[in-house]
Amino acid sequence: MKYRKVRFLILGLTVIAINFMLIIDAKATTILYTDEATWLSQTSTGFAQSFSITSTTVALADEVLLPPADNTLLGPSLTFQSGNTGLPFDFTFQDESPDPGTQVIFINGTLGSAPTRHHDWSVNFTGGLPVFEIGLDLAGGIDPSVFRVFDTANTQVASITGIPSFLGIISDDPIGRVLFDDTPTSGGMGLDGFKIPTPVPVPKPSTLLLFGFGLIGLAGLGERSYLKRVKKLRS
Repeated sequence: MKYRKVRFLILGLTVIAINFMLIIDAKATTILYTDEATWLSQTSTGFAQSFSITSTTVALADEVLLPPADNTLLGPSLTFQSGNTGLPFDFTFQDESPDPGTQVIFINGTLGSAPTRHHDWSVNFTGGLPVFEIGLDLAGGIDPSVFRVFDTANTQVASITGIPSFLGIISDDPIGRVLFDDTPTSGGMGLDGFKIPTPVPVPKPSTLLLFGFGLIGLAGLGERSYLKRVKKLRS
């Protein structure tokens, strides 16, 4: 009996060790989607809120004082803090063009890079909650360019080539940044906004409590009315 217990113990420890090694060896997966409906169906919630790029939302950046007019150059990068945007994460929009003198530009309701032959830019998730699922609304572009996705260690984990109007990302590891790697003939693409998976709104506990009290009150009124009718019939 004693030896049987020892064998079971050794077997159990072996299974635990194998599972632990499998977890360590498992490689994180990052999947890219260009169809918004398909991406949304694969997210953890199936519901997403939108954050659109407008002159008003651009003015939420630390570097911008007033809502910019169309075709306005805004410097090398913009910093957006969650306390200003209401998003669960902080992010920066960065000009990544190899050409000299380029800046972030607000144009046609998007953020991009100009004036330049290469319109490279990146979105960097810098703080707040880690980002595992994110959708990017895009606009513009003539010829295919490359989108590259990096983890928080700045290691490229996925890429896609094309002219998508939407790029959805679902990753096992937190996403560090998304780089738009432009080609000179692409005509440039701009960031039009985000789609952020969020839980489906549910009633707050206080709302449920009030609803419960309301049901109790209605039940009490019904009982009181019933007792009055019974008393009247008896009399």
